[in-house]
Amino acid sequence: MDPIIKATIAAGVPYAVNIIRDILEKVPNIAGKGRAAKKRRNDLEDRLNKYLSNLYGTCSYLQTIAFASNPKPLEDLYIPTSLVHVSGEELLIDKLTNIFEKSSTVAVFDSAGMGKSTIVKRLVLNEIVSANSLPVLFELRSFRENDKLEEELLKLLKIQGLLPDEGLIFVDYPVSIYLDGLDEAPADLAAEITRQLLAFHEKYPRVRILVSSRRQTEISVLLSFYCYGVKNLTDQQAFELIERYDEGGDLSKSLIKAIKESSFPKIRAYLSNPLYVSLLFCAYRHKPSLPQKMSIFYERVYAALFDQHDLTKSADYTHSLKTGLDSREFMLVLRKLAFKCVLDGYRVEYSKIDFEEKVSSVVKSIEYHKIKVSDFLRDSTVAVPLFIDDGHTVRWAHKSLMEYFAALFICYDTENKDGEFMLKLVQDSNAYKYKHILEMCADVKYPSFRKTVAKYVLGDYVRHCDSKYQTISNRRIKKPDVLSRVQATYGIKAFLMLSNELSVSKISSGGLSIKLPWKNGTVANEVAPQGNCSKTEQQNIGVEGLVGMLSKICDPDCNNKNWFPAMNLQVDDEVGLLCFKKESVNRWLLRVIAEKESSEESSIIEITPDVALGNLSISKGTFYKITDDPKEKYNNSTNFKLVTGVLGDGLCVTIAEAKSILESIEADTSSTDLAAMLEAIG
Repeated sequence: MDPIIKATIAAGVPYAVNIIRDILEKVPNIAGKGRAAKKRRNDLEDRLNKYLSNLYGTCSYLQTIAFASNPKPLEDLYIPTSLVHVSGEELLIDKLTNIFEKSSTVAVFDSAGMGKSTIVKRLVLNEIVSANSLPVLFELRSFRENDKLEEELLKLLKIQGLLPDEGLIFVDYPVSIYLDGLDEAPADLAAEITRQLLAFHEKYPRVRILVSSRRQTEISVLLSFYCYGVKNLTDQQAFELIERYDEGGDLSKSLIKAIKESSFPKIRAYLSNPLYVSLLFCAYRHKPSLPQKMSIFYERVYAALFDQHDLTKSADYTHSLKTGLDSREFMLVLRKLAFKCVLDGYRVEYSKIDFEEKVSSVVKSIEYHKIKVSDFLRDSTVAVPLFIDDGHTVRWAHKSLMEYFAALFICYDTENKDGEFMLKLVQDSNAYKYKHILEMCADVKYPSFRKTVAKYVLGDYVRHCDSKYQTISNRRIKKPDVLSRVQATYGIKAFLMLSNELSVSKISSGGLSIKLPWKNGTVANEVAPQGNCSKTEQQNIGVEGLVGMLSKICDPDCNNKNWFPAMNLQVDDEVGLLCFKKESVNRWLLRVIAEKESSEESSIIEITPDVALGNLSISKGTFYKITDDPKEKYNNSTNFKLVTGVLGDGLCVTIAEAKSILESIEADTSSTDLAAMLEAIG
């Protein structure tokens, strides 16, 4: 073990002692009586001491792509980050933060690379130092079929046989469970994990729980938790992180200067994400120019790792590759391996035996028979550290790396059927799972994406626009406003509620209680929760419970996993407006297409979801399911434009642009077919 990490583990012992002393006092019947009892008590103390001090050491270090073979102290790289609640409330995560101050169940949802796992480590360290509870960190990527969540948590504590009932630890002593990376669990097990989690919470209501995940369909049932997103890094925070990577050297000064002088519009978006900041640093260290596309970020990171092998060493230092593969050959193995991992339930972690079997099948399929699997394992974890070897398991250094190489496999290794592969992912019943792969495919090979995926999505969009809101005949509603609503409602199922109970004062005071309007056993406006819920069971709930209920709405069109839950909450001093939506993967893809097709800002609609709530004339306390029915209050002349503003949430292509792009795609396809015919006849 690294002596520095060993010393850090030792530094965690005093904190562990404080927690253990408290546990021994608070948990009854730990050991019974007599000599055997005393031994069990000593064993419990010893096991928890080892567990907590090791957890302290583990959480005190970060393994980053920039320094994959040289873990860095968390304190050296962590920039205090804010979490943002749906109400707009911000919580700064620093050494003093208690994440459970507002709720005993918390969820942190955000996109790839926003630093969720780092935040979890910071919070676990806080828990250990404060000795307020016994923290248990479970990285969900290691969850396997037939695993039981409660049993896995107890295994981590290693207290089996020391209590009459191991579950007593969750009953008699404050415990905080940190479940990191729901999105990194095998895809087919995510729903089972959430089911077990909710059952665990019901069995042990005193246990505090935090779940972190990318935004994905399985999080619907966790929207009843106190939900946070991660606030984007500011430019200044990004620059500070770059300086910390470089330890104040000249490279960071050069990179920051290049960023400030850059006219590349997307560079600021890249700076908002900690992962992309680290990739930018890696890419710039390898080649001192700013990459213009996300795929080029990853391409340069791979080149940097392969050519220099270790960014912590001097430029002329390399680890020789035991496989003897060159960069192109090594990339071929990685691409096929990544795609196999995606097909294997999107798994990012394997036991060493399973990983070696996976690599062996890939090597044989591309006829690299002379390569030893053990050599590839060494190369991919040490020389070109795209994987992390934890001793018994091997995992991708970051899930986004697997997605990048899988996208390259689709684009370059599918015998000119790349577009067909992309379209199959879009039409899959769980297409949202492939979101980042599809985005990367569009970045790497947009012509193929355009001929298949864009054509499919734009055709669906045009059909929506030609069929919806045709019966709005109120002359006081202008045609451009109808067109805006049509475009804003593509690919969403939306529900609105205006309520005095959602005001700033109610939320900030913690006195929020929403009384749901029931009609014939269901929520008004024919919006019903799943199952047989009585009036009393659901009548008084907070905003988190309200969202949790809405996530279970019985809507046949939203049952498949191509629909993704989202919500926003606008509040002022007197009233609040909750908008709950389920968004289709096609709507998200439309934004990708808009960005790729647009050459000017003017050709993109930007809808800002911000309205003067006092001007909205709908019944307070009533749920409204948004449809194109002209008889509904939200579709009258007073509310129509305001509600459109609430529903809109970003980029969308106009109907005219969609038809123009489709015509262009058809023309390109015809030209390609003609060229193929001419080539065929010589």
